[in-house]
Amino acid sequence: MQIQAIYNQGQIEFEKPLRLKHDNIRLIVTVPDEEIEDLILPAQTDDTMESRVRTILRPYQHLLKSNTVSEPLNYDAIRDNYLAEKHLQKR
Repeated sequence: MQIQAIYNQGQIEFEKPLRLKHDNIRLIVTVPDEEIEDLILPAQTDDTMESRVRTILRPYQHLLKSNTVSEPLNYDAIRDNYLAEKHLQKR
C-alpha cells in the first residue's frame, strides 16, 4: 500500500488517518534528492573519534593486519573512498 505522508520536524505524519495493526513496522520512505542537505549529521553521544576511525578502516582491516603492505596507507584516500561509498548508499 502506498500512502502520502509529510515529514515534519523529525516526525512522519500520514496525510490521511491510518490505523496500523502493530506499533513497530518497517517502512520504505522515498525522499526527493533536492530535499536532502549535504551535511554531516551531528555525532551521537556514544560516537567517539576512535569509533569513527574504526568504522572507516573496517573494510581495510585485512591490510592493516597483514605484513604484505609494501607502501604506507593513504589515509586521505581511504577516508574519501569511505565517504563516497557512504554517500552513494544513502541515495
